[in-house]
Amino acid sequence: ALESREALLREVLQKEFGGMDAATWSAVAPRIRWLQLAAGDTLCREGEPADTMYVVLSGRLRASRLIDDAEQVVGEISRG
Repeated sequence: ALESREALLREVLQKEFGGMDAATWSAVAPRIRWLQLAAGDTLCREGEPADTMYVVLSGRLRASRLIDDAEQVVGEISRG
């Protein structure tokens, strides 16, 4: 399962950033932290410091914000 996730991640990174040789992958791979979120989980909140890049391999992330005390969806992110 890990090998298939790594292959999928390499495919997404190849598409988004271009070629990634073995040396670059070897430098990146140890820094990967795999996350699995359940529906409704919060990944991050508006205003928090941004120090991480997230790549969606399957499913969707919904971006929302509070507008007039109500949560409003402002975008959605899917694989890639």
